[in-house]
Amino acid sequence: MSTEDRFFPVPPSTSRHELQKRRTDIHLDLTYEDIAAWASIGRHTYGHPQVQEAGYAPLRIGAYCSIADQVMLILGNHALDTVTTYPFQTLNGIWDGASEAGDDHDMKGITIGNDVWIGFRAVVLPGVTIGDGAVIGAGSIVTKDVPPYAIHAGNPAKLIRYRFAPDIIEDLLKIRWWDWDDEKVNALAPELLSRDIRSFVARHREKGSQESR
Repeated sequence: MSTEDRFFPVPPSTSRHELQKRRTDIHLDLTYEDIAAWASIGRHTYGHPQVQEAGYAPLRIGAYCSIADQVMLILGNHALDTVTTYPFQTLNGIWDGASEAGDDHDMKGITIGNDVWIGFRAVVLPGVTIGDGAVIGAGSIVTKDVPPYAIHAGNPAKLIRYRFAPDIIEDLLKIRWWDWDDEKVNALAPELLSRDIRSFVARHREKGSQESR
């Protein structure tokens, strides 16, 4: 099954596997084929996130990410440094006097690494980068960057703990198992699900060293 069959951004308040994009006529539905123009989704990532401001800022998600239902990814905000936060320019079909005004939104995009798990109803705000192997707790509001292999939760989301010791994290980031081909991942799935992390790291760190010689 391809990533296209597993990852379906959806607009708020709808169960259809489509994506809403803001226009002067308020919304336009997009299908998965349109997503490639503004989003990069890695291999085997799955989820049905709601994407706000789709197409107006980049969305980058790595491989093997698990995104729970009702997760919201917000790629842009109303401008905060203007007299009003009201989106006159966006609604210029009503307010034609705003057609020559500057952009009323602040677009920053979101970057999510590889092997990231985002829990039910979490919200990720514009400009955030979530590192490889990180976990976002259910219902969290992510306002700041999340380091690799960190567990963040709460409103606003804060560091709960790291999944592994610093030396293990360093080695996992060098091994980058998510870059392996599917055949290798399938063959080594029992190791990837092992709780003996140090043995896994030692074994594949040594293999990496031998292959680089």
